[in-house]
Amino acid sequence: MKKFIIAIVLTIVIVALILGFVDMTNSEITVDEKSIVYATTSIPNSLDKVTGLSKDEENIICATSKGLIEMGSDGKIIYSLASEIVEKEKSVEYEFTIRDDIFWSDGNPITAEDIRSYFKEVIKVEDNENIQGLLDVYGASEFRNGKGTFEKGVAINVEGNVLRIRLNNENENFLTELTKPQYRVRECIQLWSDMSKSYNEISYSGDYYIKSYQDEEVQLEKNTKIQSKAVNSIKIIKDDSKELSMASYEVGERDILLDPSRSQLERLDEIKRLYSYPTDSGFYVSIGPGQNELSLSDRKEIYTIIYNATETFGEENSNEVESAQGSYFRDDKEDLSKLQTRKVSLNNEGIWEKPNTITLLAVDNEESRDYCDFLKTWFKDKENINLKYSLIKEDDKDYNELKNKYDMILINCSQDVNNREELYEEMGGLLSVEESDYDDSSELEENLFYSYRILPVMFIDKNIAISDKLSNISVDGNGNIDFLSIKK
Repeated sequence: MKKFIIAIVLTIVIVALILGFVDMTNSEITVDEKSIVYATTSIPNSLDKVTGLSKDEENIICATSKGLIEMGSDGKIIYSLASEIVEKEKSVEYEFTIRDDIFWSDGNPITAEDIRSYFKEVIKVEDNENIQGLLDVYGASEFRNGKGTFEKGVAINVEGNVLRIRLNNENENFLTELTKPQYRVRECIQLWSDMSKSYNEISYSGDYYIKSYQDEEVQLEKNTKIQSKAVNSIKIIKDDSKELSMASYEVGERDILLDPSRSQLERLDEIKRLYSYPTDSGFYVSIGPGQNELSLSDRKEIYTIIYNATETFGEENSNEVESAQGSYFRDDKEDLSKLQTRKVSLNNEGIWEKPNTITLLAVDNEESRDYCDFLKTWFKDKENINLKYSLIKEDDKDYNELKNKYDMILINCSQDVNNREELYEEMGGLLSVEESDYDDSSELEENLFYSYRILPVMFIDKNIAISDKLSNISVDGNGNIDFLSIKK
């Protein structure tokens, strides 16, 4: 009897231990279904400036910080920290009413004065080329250069919950400028220069705050102080290469991967795991850029070859590029009449003595390497012309010095139909004195095209691989991930 009782007691103890072990194990393998894993190949320690940051890196700023206004995926401006904008004087003075339901991640309300303080800091900290819009504010350039005080000299003022900004002159692109990542409101921007040390001292204005910041991983957690449809957390993991990121993605260990390998694009597209979107990046070609210019007929025939080659290149790489078809701006491609007129002009045959060799220069990046290699084959197979191309680093790009050494130069520029002047400014040393003096950008465009001097080639698209755990993703009008769009 005694042995029987001992056996029963031992059985109860063993079963209890087993149940306890099973329960513990289940708790350890529980995964938050509202979390996502984002692959990247770099995690910068400094986020106080946007200079040199990739879209992956900018996305950390955008996930954790909101702007006064932002740009939707359709290119339209949407309210964020501001609830209303009043244009007191067209393209010169604006009043932003700040929402009363926005909070820092520490629970304190975000005020108009907080945003004013941010602008004061960013004027001093950010690189000049990234804040041209803000430097258009009355007194901002002087303050940046150490003249006067921000409070008395810069026309950014606060009255209650209203932030008032006045510019020196009309700037129709000012609001568009404010939607960019560098204008996302960040507390104590100096602390963002050393994120691994300071992340825990910062309060965040965005849908997420940074829970941990390490060389290999960043953990973002949902800001519970605001109403948000954001997923609970985002884990950003650094992989040593895109290939390793792709391998982890394939076995379900990554949910989001920017710019997957081009060899995988067609397959990902077929299984509906690829999100493609247009960028503001465009390629243009300067033909006969130096003093020893090719004749008008030569330039026209060369561009006709490039035009036809790019049509095929675009068809073969439809997830990555879109042929410009004679348009300097992607959004202008809707003007079919203009495009057709330009195409017809190329079909008019002229007298041309084909050269044996043509030289081409381009800045070295993935897009230009692939395109130049394609052009080389096209010129040889279709025209029996030897195309010799050279690739240089971005830092070595000096068109004034190099333009006399090559028959053609491939240019990579930003193109925005709402800011046409910016495109021509980027062309810099390739424009002649007469071309630089044009006041009307439309007239300049017509001159450049029909002189076959600087011509549009193609526009660049980007891609995101998403796991089958995600049902939706999109990017904003600046090409940064809209994390609120993610559905899991």
